[in-house]
Amino acid sequence: MSCLNTNRLSFFVVNVDDAIDLFPIWVNYAVTKYTFIRNIQSVDDCIKRINRQLAWIKNNSIGPFVVKEKNKIIGYCGGNNSGNDATEYGIFYHLREDKWGKGYGTEIAKALIRCGFQEKNAKTIIAEAVIENIGSWKVLEKAGMKRICIESSAFENETGKHDLYKYKILLAACRIESKEKRNSPGFRGWKVMLFLENEDLISLNRCFPMRRHSLKRFSRLAESPQVNFLPIRSSSRKFCDSAPACAGA
Repeated sequence: MSCLNTNRLSFFVVNVDDAIDLFPIWVNYAVTKYTFIRNIQSVDDCIKRINRQLAWIKNNSIGPFVVKEKNKIIGYCGGNNSGNDATEYGIFYHLREDKWGKGYGTEIAKALIRCGFQEKNAKTIIAEAVIENIGSWKVLEKAGMKRICIESSAFENETGKHDLYKYKILLAACRIESKEKRNSPGFRGWKVMLFLENEDLISLNRCFPMRRHSLKRFSRLAESPQVNFLPIRSSSRKFCDSAPACAGA
């Protein structure tokens, strides 16, 4: 998917043929220790797990995806909306152990956040990490998520019960840049940028052209009764710092 792919990684909806490459990831205890993956003992078990999670797609899930580097599977990720609230998604990822410490986890988390806001109309994205799993919750923080609470004894594995950190990021505002005056020759539409709660995430969000008839829908996404038309600034960060948020965002 275009909103997910990065310079290093590509994302593809998982299929049962991927089970043979996911098997060594899912049987590695270092990878699955703080996950809900249980009892993977064969490729057939992987196929069953893939089929269960492919059923999420009917609920407008994010993925599930296999993550590839140079056409080789190095991870698995996705997200699902949280039942009662179709605009809130929980995200997760699993990464091959030999790829840890290279920034891939953060890259995947940012891609899932981007996909949730741009493709799934999410307003909130959440994630959880066991407190002892320091690498995972650091990835969430590097991806711009904010820790909101601790859930006591919320995760249990063979070593006992563990506390979880819960993280969240919001779609906080929308801003519109006027690329050209409406009546100018060659007018193609307005650029729209999504700005998240954390302004440092400006690099996650792409601009795309949007004509006036689409603005109402986009404004509604950010729960804003109005849309601000703003001039292009020389720097994206300057633009983010100086532009007022849409009302209601």
